Amino acid sequence: FSTPSAAIAAATGIHAAADDLGISIRAALHVAEVQERDGDVLGLGVTISARALGHAHGGQLVTTATVRDLIDGSDRQFSSLGSFELKGIDRPWELFLLES
Repeated sequence: FSTPSAAIAAATGIHAAADDLGISIRAALHVAEVQERDGDVLGLGVTISARALGHAHGGQLVTTATVRDLIDGSDRQFSSLGSFELKGIDRPWELFLLES
């Protein structure tokens, strides 16, 4: 995605479409540099997103503080889930739940 807002819009659109089908999905977003190799994406940012996803429940969109900070001033509302030790990451990360 070209912007964090575009990623959030896509994720919320997918959530809405899934809800219409009676399916509850979860998503997690982080903004970082990634590496592409043989059609796959790699790197710390991918790991952080995957670990953040483990803290989302059905119907939820979880973001890192990085995403929340980058769209500060938008109409999006977040609530803190707290700071978490993410497996394979050397420091705690604060995670947020997208409320609206």
